[in-house]
Amino acid sequence: MTEARTKQRQRRHISADSGVDIVKRKLPRSWVVREMSPDYGLDLHVEVFGPDPTDPESANTLGEHFYIQVKATEQIELHKHVVRSRGNVTKLDPAPNDGTPMTIRVAKFTLDTETLLTVETMGAAIPVLLCYVDLKTEDVYYVCLNDYLAKVLLPTNPAYQEQNTATVYIPSWNQLDQHDPSFSYIGLLARRGKYYSAFNTFAYQLKELDNALFRAGIPEPNSPVVVPPRELLTLVRLFLRADLRLAIWDKIDGSYWSPLEDVQSDLKTLQDTLPKVGAAIPAIELTEYMSALHIGFSRAVNLGRMYEELVREWRQPTYLAAGLDRNPAQAVNPPEWPE
Repeated sequence: MTEARTKQRQRRHISADSGVDIVKRKLPRSWVVREMSPDYGLDLHVEVFGPDPTDPESANTLGEHFYIQVKATEQIELHKHVVRSRGNVTKLDPAPNDGTPMTIRVAKFTLDTETLLTVETMGAAIPVLLCYVDLKTEDVYYVCLNDYLAKVLLPTNPAYQEQNTATVYIPSWNQLDQHDPSFSYIGLLARRGKYYSAFNTFAYQLKELDNALFRAGIPEPNSPVVVPPRELLTLVRLFLRADLRLAIWDKIDGSYWSPLEDVQSDLKTLQDTLPKVGAAIPAIELTEYMSALHIGFSRAVNLGRMYEELVREWRQPTYLAAGLDRNPAQAVNPPEWPE
């Protein structure tokens, strides 16, 4: 005879809640972490805050957000995993055994296809972290699922949706720790929506500027002085004013992508040297400014290409990421070094 009992709180529910609690503790206290209810594959919504320069006890929202899917187990076992050198898989289709092999250590988790499809449907602009929690040690391993799909799963298993589950390999060096320098990656990840918005804006502006430059034409080399077209100067002034107000240039808590500094410097120089409307200047100066204008905005547009080529592969279980992410100087006993 089955003994009667009250409603039961099952072990998996207790583990899940414990995992969520551990992840929350790993994030800065100033960040706002909201539990999603009901939960359809996303457990936590995280809003990033930065320090208030006028009040060290307070923090200001940065308008940056990401989501977390939390999974937990009593103890995580690390496994060896072979990765191979290759080109950008968004442009190449390498054979499975091509490239130089490297053995790394990973945590493995079998994730349901519905969650992966949900993340794929969301696109790349809203980051989703998979956080895999070891309840015994309270270590948290993480990977960005949006980039995992693009750089790892789809290139090797494009028909994964025909399965019930898929294995996610999480690099062993991806441990959530707000006090470690690598945590700056999480801040950069949260800023992705701002980056993508800026990349789209730069592409639009370059096209409009090139059209305006074409209409203006190259000044006659024999002309001593010329008056720059008002339309061109107005366009440049408005674009630069808007671009230099973008929040992507802010350096907050070490979360900064270094190529931005050169592009910001180029745009500031273009703003400082912008000819005055109606003023005649030497023809050679206008020619040089028009050239610098195209080069400066082309470099801004190239940020998007660099981001897709390199940044989206950071912290992934790939050959390129293994070389970029791990710092031997910080490692005491690195079990994931190439064998």
